[in-house]
Amino acid sequence: MSSQISCKSVKTPTLTLPKFYGVEEEFTEFWAIYETLVHNNTSLSVVEKMLLLKDSLRGKSDNAIKGIQLVPQNYNWMIDALKRKYGNKPVNRARIVQRLTLLRTANITAESCSYVHDKITMLINQMVSAGQDIRKTKDAMWTETILQKFPYEIVKNVLNAIKEKDEVYVEDVMQQIKSEISTKSYVDARTKNVAKKPATVSSRNKAKTGSKIRASVHILRKFRTPILPMSYC
Repeated sequence: MSSQISCKSVKTPTLTLPKFYGVEEEFTEFWAIYETLVHNNTSLSVVEKMLLLKDSLRGKSDNAIKGIQLVPQNYNWMIDALKRKYGNKPVNRARIVQRLTLLRTANITAESCSYVHDKITMLINQMVSAGQDIRKTKDAMWTETILQKFPYEIVKNVLNAIKEKDEVYVEDVMQQIKSEISTKSYVDARTKNVAKKPATVSSRNKAKTGSKIRASVHILRKFRTPILPMSYC
């Protein structure tokens, strides 16, 4: 008896183009994906590329190409208009630094620290996309600003861990912060449900004794016969 093996073809997933909402710091990443999937795709016509580009622009980003007719000869014009408005790397790097400065400081919880760490990681990645790999630098401004975004407990442990290093890079600081957050998350999870220490027998007895004394005093005051002043005839 022969066995039959059925092979099912796997459907190739449909790729979705990213949307660009006019945030300058995100343009480099957007354009890199669009350029790979659409701009350099020889199977697409110029008009198809223009339609896909226009469909990817959302919010205020569409203003950069408003009024440009969707005809093949205007495709490069559309691209140049977008790059002039959103592709200025020095300006984008300055905006990223500003966003780092304005980033809200984490509170003492591991969840908040992890959230802030993820936000800073995103900004660092955007700096790399904007032409400056800040990860491999010993930029004191970045290091100090990053540390200021975390509570004292985290910063103290990070400084103790890196104090013996001759050279400290931004990526070293970020990695150490991540390690400290992971440790804090583990400790917080293990100690969150630890029962409070029960009161000792002596403490309970003292509490009961004190209550009885107060009750007795209250009763005595309630039923005590007042002493009237003596009168002399």
